[in-house]
Amino acid sequence: MKKNKLLKGLVLVLGFTSVLNAQNIIFEDNFNNSINKKWKILNEKKNEWNLKNNSLNLLVQTENIWDNLATNANNMFTLDVENDFSAEVDIFLIPENAYEQAGLSIYQDDDNYIKISKEMFNNKLSLVFVSEKDGKPTVIERLDYPNKKVALKIERKNEKVITYYKNLDSVWKVISSVESHLKNETKIALYTFSGNEEKPNWASFKNFKILK
Repeated sequence: MKKNKLLKGLVLVLGFTSVLNAQNIIFEDNFNNSINKKWKILNEKKNEWNLKNNSLNLLVQTENIWDNLATNANNMFTLDVENDFSAEVDIFLIPENAYEQAGLSIYQDDDNYIKISKEMFNNKLSLVFVSEKDGKPTVIERLDYPNKKVALKIERKNEKVITYYKNLDSVWKVISSVESHLKNETKIALYTFSGNEEKPNWASFKNFKILK
């Protein structure tokens, strides 16, 4: 009898914890049959993105927003955000060209953003954490990362931005942090940059969440 009561109590506690966790999610998109209307697509190229297999699939765009290479990048999927939050997404990409990348950003404009990318950086498959202020970018951290799949998280908390990564079956690991120079009224962006028209490549995004 005592054992049964203990099991029932454990179930109740776990159920309550699940409810609390669910309440922390303020936006979620599993990219099913249609794109959520809250997304805004900057410089949309309709034939270069699609939804399939519960993924947002983007042809890696040739543009970039790095320094003076900024050229109004296409197919950036953005959501308005305010104040403190965290955003996370699973990314599937094997970069093949120099600086080819897919990632997650807190985006104000092409000269002011903080981003974390899965990227081919200096001929190494990498995770690259960048902050650009007034058109001057700084690489905050670079990690070797050869795997095709990664989960990335970017968090804004008390004027600081912290980035994390994990293999899809592991736990979050901190990459690094930086003081935020961005306005509170910014956007979360999913993006692809530095593709090669002669060697097209696709990136996939899954299980996107914003939590608070």
